[in-house]
Amino acid sequence: MTGIKNRSTPRKLAIINRKFWPICGAAELEVANLCRSLSSAERSVDVLTVRWQKHWPVRLRYRECDVYRLAKLSTGPFGTFRYLKSLTSHLSKHRYDGIIVFGLGEEGFTVATHCQHRALVLRITQLHLNGLDNFSTRQKETLAAATEIFADTVSTADFIGQHLPTVKDKVRVVAPVHAVTETINQFPASKLQPQLPRDFESRKSAARVALSDAHPILQIDNNQPLVVTCAPMENDLGVCDLVRAWKTVQRKHTKSRLWILGEGKSSRVVWDEILELDLVYTAIMPGFFDNLSLVLEAADLYVHPSRTDSSCCVLETAKAMGVCAVETASFDELKSAATTESTRAFIECPDRGLLVPRETHTALSATLGYLLDHEQVATKFGKELQRRILNSNVTDSPIDRYLNALTIDSIPTETP
Repeated sequence: MTGIKNRSTPRKLAIINRKFWPICGAAELEVANLCRSLSSAERSVDVLTVRWQKHWPVRLRYRECDVYRLAKLSTGPFGTFRYLKSLTSHLSKHRYDGIIVFGLGEEGFTVATHCQHRALVLRITQLHLNGLDNFSTRQKETLAAATEIFADTVSTADFIGQHLPTVKDKVRVVAPVHAVTETINQFPASKLQPQLPRDFESRKSAARVALSDAHPILQIDNNQPLVVTCAPMENDLGVCDLVRAWKTVQRKHTKSRLWILGEGKSSRVVWDEILELDLVYTAIMPGFFDNLSLVLEAADLYVHPSRTDSSCCVLETAKAMGVCAVETASFDELKSAATTESTRAFIECPDRGLLVPRETHTALSATLGYLLDHEQVATKFGKELQRRILNSNVTDSPIDRYLNALTIDSIPTETP
C-alpha cells in the first residue's frame, strides 16, 4: 500500500562521484564547490567516492563534509560488484534525505533501486554522454527514477530529451555550482571588484611571486605572458588543439608560458603532444591547485578549448575574477553570437567571452597571438565581462536549484 509522507527541508545529503579527492580536474572541483555551498546552507553533506589507492584513508574530512572512500573499482565484473555492494551497504547504514549522483554509471541505478523514497538528483554533463549513442536499459531506469535531472548545457538536455522523451519534463539546464553567485561568495569582495590597472598589476605580481616560491616549475617573471587552462581531459582532446596552437604562438612570443591544470584519461595524450612539438619548457602540466584564485590572479588569459559543448566551473571562476577568457564554440554558436562582420579570428560575446571555432588550432593561435600583442584589449575585455557578472541579478543560483530539487513536499512511501 502506498501512502504519502510529508518531507521537510532535507538536512543530510550525499553526493556520489567516482573521483573527488585529490581534486585533479574541473569535475571534482564542481563537487567540492557543491559541498561548500550546501554546507553553507546548513546542510550535512557526505561525499561517497572510490578508494583508488590502497594506502588512501577510508575516511577523511573535507572542510565541513565527510568523505567516504568505498571499495576500489577495479577492472572486470567482480571489481564493479564489490564497489556497488560497498555503496549499497553504506546507503543502508546512513539515512540520507537526498542524494546527488554525478554521471550515468551504475551508482545511479544502485541508488534508484535501494533508495526509492529519497530525493535523487542526477548531474549529467556532456562528458558523460561522449561516445554514447543511446541509453542502456539501466540508464533509462535511473533517469526515470530521478526526481530531477540537471544537465550542464542545452545540448546535453536535448540529447536526454530526444533519446528518452518520458523524462524530458524533469530535465533542467543548471550551470556549474560556483559559476556566478557561488564564485562571488567564495572570494573576498576586494578580489572580485574591478581593479585599477596599478592594483591589477600588483596583485598579479604578488601571485606570481607566491607561486614561484611554492615550486621552481612555477617560476614566471612579470614580463612573461601566462596562459592557463583547466579544460577537461576526459574523453576530450580539445587541449591538444591548444597545444598545437601554442606551437604557433611560441614562434613570436617565446617568453610566454602555458599552464595546463588538472588530470584525466587524455593527460598522457596531451603530454605526448607537448613532447612531439618540443614544448616541454614552455607548456607545463603542474597538476591541480587547491588555491585556484592564486593561479588565476597570476594569469593573463584563460582558454577553454573543449571540443564538446561542456560547462566548466574553472572557466566561470576565471571570468568572475576578471581574466580574459577565450572559449571554443560550435558554428551555430558563433553565428548567433556574431552581431557584426569581423576580420578577426574570434567573436566578441559580451556574456561568454571571446569565441573561436572548435577543433582547429589556427583560429586559436591567431586569437592568442592577437591578445598577447594587444595586452590592453585583453585586460579591458576581461574586466568588462567581470563587471557584467558582478552586476547581473541572479535570482535562481545553481545551489538554489539543488536545494529546491531535494526539498520534496511529498513523496510516495510504502506503508503497511
